[in-house]
This record gives sequence, C-alpha cells and structure tokens, in this order.
Amino acid sequence: MKLKDKCKPSIPPMEPDVYMAVCIMVIDVGQQYSERYKNVSNQILLAFDIPDGTIAVDGVNKPRQISKRYTYSTNTKGNLYKLLCSWLNKKFSEDELGELDLFSLLGRGCQVQVTLKEDGKHNDIANVMALPRGMKTPESMNPYLSYDIDEDGFTGEKWDALPEWVRGIIERSEQYQQDPPEKVLEMPGDTASEDCPI
Repeated sequence: MKLKDKCKPSIPPMEPDVYMAVCIMVIDVGQQYSERYKNVSNQILLAFDIPDGTIAVDGVNKPRQISKRYTYSTNTKGNLYKLLCSWLNKKFSEDELGELDLFSLLGRGCQVQVTLKEDGKHNDIANVMALPRGMKTPESMNPYLSYDIDEDGFTGEKWDALPEWVRGIIERSEQYQQDPPEKVLEMPGDTASEDCPI
C-alpha cells in the first residue's frame, strides 16, 4: 500500500480568464474571525457554477465551482458594494444597497473574472460582471442554495442541504460556537436478563 495511492488527488485550478457563470449559493456564514486582520466580521459566501468548465468527480463530469466570502457592508468602498454594482450594472446608493434582497442573486447569470492566487494552486475571484445584453443565463445541474444563519439555524432541511465544506465554515462562526446544536447521544441497547449467561 503506497501513500500516494491513498491521498486524495488535488483539483487543478482553472486557467485565469473570464467565464460565463451562474450564482448557485448565497450563504450567510455568520460572524467570522480573521487571523489576518485580528477582528470579527459578518460574512456572506457567494458560489458560482461555471458550466463550460467541467471536471470529472467520481467518473461524472460536473461544472467547476468557485466561491468567495465578502464582509456585509453598504460602504461604497467595500468589496461587496463594488461587486454588486459591477454585477448588477448599477451604481447603488448606500440606502439602496441596504434594501437589496441578496437571495435574489440566486440563479442570476454573470461573468466571473478568475485569477490565480499567489500559491499558483488555487483560484480567486477578481470581479463579477453583468452578462452581455441579450446573452442567456448559463444553466446549472446543481440546486440553488440559500441560508440565513439567524433564520435557519443549525438543524433542519436547509442545514442538511449545505455541502459539508460550507457547514464547516459556518461551524467556525461566533454564532455556532456560542450556541451549537445539541447532539443526540446514542445509548447502548438494553440487555434483557434472559440473554445473560448466568
């Protein structure tokens, strides 16, 4: 048995380019601690399917996915503000942005500018832009997922539908750490007296 045969193969990054995509996840991941900035911020995760870029997973071709987390902010200098103005092709005021229903982004088509991170092994999202006028939204074979940490909690249908890696991020949130769900203890079955050898 060789170690290399047991190691999960790494997924090669996509080539830096602009890809047609569709938003498939809008996930409130709660208050997340940043080791880099030494602070806590409320974050949202946006994930996109890129149907034209596929990869074989367990022998099945599936669309490539890319995601990024953003800090909730209506500040005009914030990354989320810049992304939404570019994607929705509109210059919002802070008040207008504050009224935007983020779940309305699910299923919306876009162009995603994909770059490589410094390590050369992982992709990053540099920008998200509106589709050219008249272009149809790419179709995805994956379900659209929305999640609000305050409304949906850590059990139930919406929680169970989240991919494991997304639940892992949420489990690191301040909300989860302060109020984790109760885990059901599995008690050993009762042993009837007639089963005893003596």
